[in-house]
Amino acid sequence: MLYGAPVWADEMSEKGWTELLKVQRRICLRVACGYCTISREAVSVITGITPLNLLARERKQIHDRKRNREQGKPQENILETWQTEWDTCKNGRWTHAVKGKIGPWMNRHHGETNFHLTQALSGHGCFAADLKRFGKLETSEC
Repeated sequence: MLYGAPVWADEMSEKGWTELLKVQRRICLRVACGYCTISREAVSVITGITPLNLLARERKQIHDRKRNREQGKPQENILETWQTEWDTCKNGRWTHAVKGKIGPWMNRHHGETNFHLTQALSGHGCFAADLKRFGKLETSEC
């Protein structure tokens, strides 16, 4: 999906990024075994898959550095940029409350995400509040 990203990253339209991120969201949902109601931002953090727009921008910077042999210009830290976007986005607030810092989650040396962990981290699953929201239960009480 990122083939030739240094060439097209700056020229991609907002609609193009939206469509590309929709595809990535579906991939992340499959990896996490999550419900389709989980936001793109939350499922990206849960799976640890960096958003494509940030990866494309990083590849462009690397390409430009090599091409121009720029030594003085500092490279943007992709994890810091992702963390800033995660802190300011409106979606996935339950997941943000549970996993606010992306770095420690990405650098863990144990555990995998699965269906049950994804439900707990996203707040989307077989919970009374969700089941009531979708008309499966009459009340949100346990």
